[in-house]
Amino acid sequence: MKQGVSNSSKRSTFKDGRWLHTSRTLYVTNVPPSTSNSLVEDLFKDLDGFVAFRRVRSMCFVDFQSKQQATAAIWRTNSHKFSPTDEGILVSYDKDDNEERGGWSVRKREDEKRKRQETDATRIHYHCSACSHFCLKLVVPLTELPARKTDGSRVVDMAKDLVHLMCAKGGVKLLKREKGTEKQFRYNCELCDLCVGYRPVSYEQETKFMYVLPEALSRRDAEQQQTKATNKEIDLSGDGTEIVEPKTDLAPS
Repeated sequence: MKQGVSNSSKRSTFKDGRWLHTSRTLYVTNVPPSTSNSLVEDLFKDLDGFVAFRRVRSMCFVDFQSKQQATAAIWRTNSHKFSPTDEGILVSYDKDDNEERGGWSVRKREDEKRKRQETDATRIHYHCSACSHFCLKLVVPLTELPARKTDGSRVVDMAKDLVHLMCAKGGVKLLKREKGTEKQFRYNCELCDLCVGYRPVSYEQETKFMYVLPEALSRRDAEQQQTKATNKEIDLSGDGTEIVEPKTDLAPS
């Protein structure tokens, strides 16, 4: 790979051995049409300060955290050839002085992060009632989900209601029912092995629903999660004794 800045690279911004304009965003041209987006992005994504890559028709833009990091990227990538027959790409600063375009990716990522946080704040966290270990996260409370008549377990639509499941495979349990034998493929708490739910088919098979045992779980919303994390810290202002919450009498099945 050739390094350095070609005199043919954006003459309007590079003159007499110096740059007339700098930016956090790089403008990449002369990319062969057959070159995929992922291949171009791979050239930049491991460089220091890389934020995002985007391609608009024949134009490519690469955002960095600072102008210094963008400058270093120019010297590393300008004239790079993706194949021996290529002329070499031309990399220079984006000429948008107000940096609105340069900050596009940063703002987009910040907006996406904010939206994720706002969405996550509405999710319901459920922890093991015996040891308080996190087990699953739902879109709606268990109390709003339909109950199975057989055992009172709550029916969870795995595509619609379930956000995250963090349980261990608890093996197969055979139960006698009025209409025959029921096979449950159980989900247990990863920490204490308490059964918190089950599925009707093997773990390898797809299933639309799983069943959750509400008495095996305790609910916490996002605000309670933050309070829990704060209260879990060791109090060193007194005798340094860690405060441990009492466990319930529920035993693993």
